Amino acid sequence: MTQLENSSLSNQRLIFTDLTVVGVAVVWGSSYVAMQEVGKYLEVQPFLAVRFLVALPILVYLFNSQLKKINRKEVGVGLFLGVLLFFILSLETTGVKYTSAANAGFIIAVSVVLVPLFERIIGGVKKKLSVYIFSFIALFGCFLLSRPTSSGLGFMLGDYIILGAAFIRGLQIFYFGHFTKKSNVSTTNITLVELSLVAFLACTWSFVFSDLEDFGVTSIPFYIWLIVLYLGIIGTSFAFLAQINAAQKTSSTRVALILSSEPVFAAFFAWAIANETLSLIQLLGGLLIFVAAFFGRMKEV
Repeated sequence: MTQLENSSLSNQRLIFTDLTVVGVAVVWGSSYVAMQEVGKYLEVQPFLAVRFLVALPILVYLFNSQLKKINRKEVGVGLFLGVLLFFILSLETTGVKYTSAANAGFIIAVSVVLVPLFERIIGGVKKKLSVYIFSFIALFGCFLLSRPTSSGLGFMLGDYIILGAAFIRGLQIFYFGHFTKKSNVSTTNITLVELSLVAFLACTWSFVFSDLEDFGVTSIPFYIWLIVLYLGIIGTSFAFLAQINAAQKTSSTRVALILSSEPVFAAFFAWAIANETLSLIQLLGGLLIFVAAFFGRMKEV
């Protein structure tokens, strides 16, 4: 095979890898509308329990050989990050009940520009002035996005909850990089421990605190179970596999830049499926968050 043919094949593989990451952004963008629909029939923790119990067997089967080599540090880091992930998902799933899917998708993107701030505050790493400017732009965009289409002032309850999820998500992304950078650990094993802990905590919470009397296959519409399967298999298993594959074949920055398109897809599905609309002020706010997240990632190159 000639050098030109090798280069062409390499470019084709890179394009395919990029497309799989775009697929993750599309799926995650659609998840906010999906979670709103599921939330009409399932409480937060039973939903998370089923979602991750569906996803975990697939991932454990695929990464069984690597799991056999797991060490104590990977377990410890995975448990710590798993607690953060549990709160992120709990807040996200709760928040979409009290705000629009479009708002949720844009506000969660604020986590991207919070990471460099955590690196400066917690990690002591000096950052460029542009990082702080983008952080301010994103937060101002969040303020504009919270302006309702009808009369009123201040955030909706769900906006506060999603902003809390974004804050913890930024913290989790920081700690993930902090614990794994220049360290001989398996990010796959750490993530599997994370997901396993989320499943365990969601199941425990469901049995202890949730009302499971009406929880059953017959009392919940069949299409809701299809959505849960979609979020478990596609939104969790596929998303995780696509990111692992992309991380091995391209840069983490490239993956992050592509995933920055998630709020755009969230707004599209909110409009196409849930018939949500945004005012011009809200559209400007969403645009500011997207621009801050995208170019904030580029500054991290």
